[in-house]
Amino acid sequence: MSKAHSCSSSTCNDCRRKHLRSVSSRGDALLICHCREKTVLRTAKTIKNRGKQFWGCTRYKLGSDNGCNFFRWFSDWGVEESISCELLEANDERLVKTFEKQGVKQIFDVQKVVVGLESWMKYLVVVVSVLFIMNMIIIAMLMGRA
Repeated sequence: MSKAHSCSSSTCNDCRRKHLRSVSSRGDALLICHCREKTVLRTAKTIKNRGKQFWGCTRYKLGSDNGCNFFRWFSDWGVEESISCELLEANDERLVKTFEKQGVKQIFDVQKVVVGLESWMKYLVVVVSVLFIMNMIIIAMLMGRA
């Protein structure tokens, strides 16, 4: 075993990454540890947790100053992942409904503005027509005096 994988209480399951594809919809999804490195899936060898899988920093329990000793149980991550997905989907549905309601309200508001503008246009056409006729009468009266 390489130095990066020598741990007394666990074995590295780097080759089990294929299993992650069935666990995660994001493909080869891994957690990122506090040192911003991809974590590795390990199996505990302790009596209390024998065979239980967990995510750990690649430098987990090496005593290295560079390691962050990140640790998360694999089963907790799966539950957390599914809960997060359910919450995100619920939030997405609420957002879609909110946007739909806002869209309908905006369409209604725009329609009200269009109706208001149409009535103003009719009013302005009448005013311009009256002014045009008045100007024609005034021009005719002025030409008649000349």
